[in-house]
Amino acid sequence: MAQIDLPPIKNATELGKMVRAKRKEIGMTQADFAGLCNVGTRFISELENGKPTLEFDRVLRVAQLIGIDLFAKGR
Repeated sequence: MAQIDLPPIKNATELGKMVRAKRKEIGMTQADFAGLCNVGTRFISELENGKPTLEFDRVLRVAQLIGIDLFAKGR
């Protein structure tokens, strides 16, 4: 499998925009998506708006459930 070098996500706002776009792509409301992820609608709203202080484990879980894989690599 060839490795694809994508630009890094630089901040919470960029990740939030990605989550929002993916959620809309699959046609879910914030409330429906929150229920699927077992988090509150407020959490989804704050994530999509780039709040930088959200609990990291919950952000990872939500990203995975919507089909976004996050990777870390040394530079």
